[in-house]
Formats: sequence, C-alpha cells, structure tokens
Amino acid sequence: MKKLFVLYIFISINLFAQTPDFSKEVQTAMSSVSVMAGKWEGDGWRFSPNGEKNFSHTIENIEWKLDKTLLVLEGLGEKDSGQIVHNAYGVLSYNPHADKYSLKTFLSSGLSTDASFEVVESNKIFRWWFEDNRGGTIQYTITNSGDEWNEIGEYSMDKKQWKKFFEMNLKKME
Repeated sequence: MKKLFVLYIFISINLFAQTPDFSKEVQTAMSSVSVMAGKWEGDGWRFSPNGEKNFSHTIENIEWKLDKTLLVLEGLGEKDSGQIVHNAYGVLSYNPHADKYSLKTFLSSGLSTDASFEVVESNKIFRWWFEDNRGGTIQYTITNSGDEWNEIGEYSMDKKQWKKFFEMNLKKME
C-alpha cells in the first residue's frame, strides 16, 4: 500500500510539473483589451428603479494582474452630494480552452454576476452581458477611442428590443 501511495504522489507531481503554459496565448488574447488599462474619470447617469435619472461622477481604476493575464476593474461613482451610487469590482479573463472571455463582477450590495464578454473590435469596442434574475438580459457596450470611454447599458426582455438605462463618458487620466 505504501508503494502505491508513493507511486501516486510521483505521478501526480509529474503531471502537474508538465502542465502546459498558456500564458502567451492568454496574453495575446488579453492584448485586445489593453486600451482599458489605466485610470479613467468622468460623468454618467442611470435610471433608478422608479424611473428617476440619477447623475454621478465616476472613477474607474483598471490594472493588469498576473503578468497581463487578468484585468482587474474597480469603479466608484458618487453623486454631487458624495453619496456612493456605484461601487463595483470586476475581473476580466480569457479561457484558452473555451476560446472566450469572461467577466466576473461584484457589487458592494453583495450581488455578483458571471458575465459573458466579447471583443467586438480589438481595443475599440467591447460588449458584456448577463441574464437578469428578473428575466431579460442586461448588456453594456463600451466604445473606446484610446483616451475616451463611452459605455451604455441596455435592458431587453427578448434580446431584440433594447432600452437604454445607463450611460457613462470617461477620459483617461493615467
């Protein structure tokens, strides 16, 4: 039995030691979103649940992690009064096995999403979306010109007709 255990440990160590390195493939895919990295600042608005249009000032800090294989996004939006209306954290990654991106988001309210993410046009247009727990789909489209970021949020019950509920316009500060 002891010999079998030692053989198991030896095989396990060798299997993990021979795990292929996908970092270059992932870094290449993630280079399509490299324009997002940096500090962004600007203004935006969103409709509240009661239909009121709320304005805010937003700062997005976006940083590379793990040798440019992950992009970490942290956003904070405040009203003029200082009230925080947006406090979010996200992790954007690329899965080489599935050949797709994913975005995991977290809100200060305790909610989180596993969102799909696509590069519509490398370093210019991005879209991410998820199914809303009330039914329907929420999608965000980011258009980036290098130093300007425009993002709109839309909601649809049927993925055909979309209603805009959010817009943010940021400028790259760093």
